[in-house]
Amino acid sequence: MNPSKTVELATPALIIDVDALEKNLSTMAVHHPGSKLRPHTKAHKCTEIARLQLSHSHTNFTCATPREIIGMATAGIGSDFLLANEVLNTDRLSALAKVSENVRVTIAVDSHETIDAAVRAGLRDVLIDVNVGLPRCGVAPELAGQLADTARKAGMTVRGVMGYEGHLMMVGGDEKRKTRVAESMRLLARAAQDVGGEIVSAGGTGTWDMHDETGINELQAGSYALMDTHYAQLKIPFVQACFVLGTWS
Repeated sequence: MNPSKTVELATPALIIDVDALEKNLSTMAVHHPGSKLRPHTKAHKCTEIARLQLSHSHTNFTCATPREIIGMATAGIGSDFLLANEVLNTDRLSALAKVSENVRVTIAVDSHETIDAAVRAGLRDVLIDVNVGLPRCGVAPELAGQLADTARKAGMTVRGVMGYEGHLMMVGGDEKRKTRVAESMRLLARAAQDVGGEIVSAGGTGTWDMHDETGINELQAGSYALMDTHYAQLKIPFVQACFVLGTWS
């Protein structure tokens, strides 16, 4: 049986509102066309949704794990991938290195240890991950240039910097959030001058329209595609496109 109505679905069922999804993708693509957006797949982990993002001219993707990149590459979606989380497991990185023979794979590094792991695995392209205020990962801005020098001495290509102002996504009030984002991005800009390279990557759904003058050249937004009730508090122009259908008993 192929259900044609929601009432015919076995529950629980995950429902995607395709019209809402398309609205979200179109809205983002107008503001951040092509390579100005590097969609983060961790928010949906779905190659078909990524394929729709690809149809909106986004060929570069951000992923949270090596397996996400391998899955995307295997599905033939995207040509330039960023692993935005630091990984020390050389087995996982070595598996990632195999797909880098066919697509470009860049990984975030923030320490000598993450650089060493990448070198042992055979990965060569890196971004220097900079701590711009979220105390989760990233090198201190004033040390980013030194780390880039270390990576280059190890034979790596340093493509630029990335930073994530995740601590600011839900700051109340657009002006207050915009001011604090600008402050955070000044740290990233300073690091970018020391590091060099062509990429300055940052941002997310909560700050999607606050980077026109911050100097970044690619936005790593992911939640915008399906959205959620948490981000809806910000009154940004994306709508919820994912729902769970259940049966009350």
